[in-house]
Amino acid sequence: MIRFRNKNWELTVTRNMSLFQSCLDVAGHFLCSKKYGLPAYEHLFVVKNGSIMFAHHSQDNSDNYHKKICEICLNPAKFGKLQSAYQKHGNNLLGASDALEKKAGEREYKNYIKANLNLSAGLYITTAIGRLVHGLLVDKLRLYYPNIGQNELEFLVAEITYPPKHTPLVESRLDLLDLCIYLRKHGIKTNNIKKFPKASEIFEKYYAKYHFVPVNFNEDPWTRKDIMKQLMALNKYDCKKEKENILQNHKEKIKIAKRKLKEKKNAEITQLAEVLQVGTILNEYRKYVFCRASLAYRPLFKEIALDNESKDWRDCWKLTPEEIFKLHFENDKKIARIIKNRDWTGIIYADALPGYKILTKKEIVPFIDEINSIKDEDKISVGGEIKGMIANKGKIVGTAKIILEKKDFGKFKDGDIIVTAMTSVDFIPLMERAGAFVTNEGGITSHASIVSRELNKPCIIGTKIATKVLHDGDLVEVDADRGIIKIIKRKK
Repeated sequence: MIRFRNKNWELTVTRNMSLFQSCLDVAGHFLCSKKYGLPAYEHLFVVKNGSIMFAHHSQDNSDNYHKKICEICLNPAKFGKLQSAYQKHGNNLLGASDALEKKAGEREYKNYIKANLNLSAGLYITTAIGRLVHGLLVDKLRLYYPNIGQNELEFLVAEITYPPKHTPLVESRLDLLDLCIYLRKHGIKTNNIKKFPKASEIFEKYYAKYHFVPVNFNEDPWTRKDIMKQLMALNKYDCKKEKENILQNHKEKIKIAKRKLKEKKNAEITQLAEVLQVGTILNEYRKYVFCRASLAYRPLFKEIALDNESKDWRDCWKLTPEEIFKLHFENDKKIARIIKNRDWTGIIYADALPGYKILTKKEIVPFIDEINSIKDEDKISVGGEIKGMIANKGKIVGTAKIILEKKDFGKFKDGDIIVTAMTSVDFIPLMERAGAFVTNEGGITSHASIVSRELNKPCIIGTKIATKVLHDGDLVEVDADRGIIKIIKRKK
């Protein structure tokens, strides 16, 4: 906890996010939250090397913001307006992203920044819904079932909050399966797609619609070669049967959710469960949009890099949106010299455009010291257990693989247990082949929770320490019926 500007600031989360996007996040939450019916949310970010963001929040501001979110979520009309606003701003950012990628002009850039600010204000909303509304729902269910056990309660929450619509991620999986089914039906080998006009057309449509799925904020998009590899991996399976299994699982889980909510005959429980269902869909929708948005500015950044004799367009990540504008559109060349000294940068909200202020190096020293002082958890010996929250039940023994970013994907093998801080969209090809998922962070609306339920795989979330106490090659038992990961054997 750091005392700064008469507030206590607590480090809450670490993300791979550029300084460029971090500025929009801080400004969006402070200036644009009102567009969702919410008060301004105060963030302080510290960014390392322009690409690793450490988010801090002040408790007093968070309490007020959380109170308002709960009020909205308990009111169907108000929540409907929030949902509409979210989808409106998401669609606007998709449109602005398309325009910027096609033409990186001054007008397109300004429109993109405005649209990004508006949806950035929604980045924390789905996280807050997942945590706060989940807590409200648990409290209501405990009153309704005073003798219910913790594991049974977690099963019930997972069942009644299952979303009625496919997320964009599962839609991408189903479309890829359709392509695989088409190729098999017509006897076309994956490496011969280009020789067949119809197959090539379907492939290109898939690429255009989904190639940005793994971008997140700082990652690379899928290449055509990457998608070809995914298709080849699918050839090991009965694609038609796998598609039927996904659809049937989805249909059955929707039926269970409806039946159990109907049995409760409790309007508040139904409202909270349905809010979490919608929150889950919005959570994945905004990730889909930001993946697209984070790809859209890259042609502009590459142009800036060439104009300023930079070897890497990612250097632009170390600049703020205003600095990018001055450098490129106003030809202020001294901005380029800032990049060399941007090892650590602090950003705090401001009540006027651009909505953020850059802190001095002296001001952020206490935050840097706190970040550098974070230690790994003590080791847990063989036979030891880690506890988390059940996202989807099941039990499996497998080899743990610590997957923190894309460069770790190469060590993964079919059936391994993914152990990570939090899964993201670029994890999908691995998650389809994994035995189970274990995360440090996340709630019932988190990415890992959503995908585990849609793919029907064991998943334990919110362990806090899994990536710190488990190691690559450890043999572990993931018991998602009890929310426990047990270390069976350490890799020597």
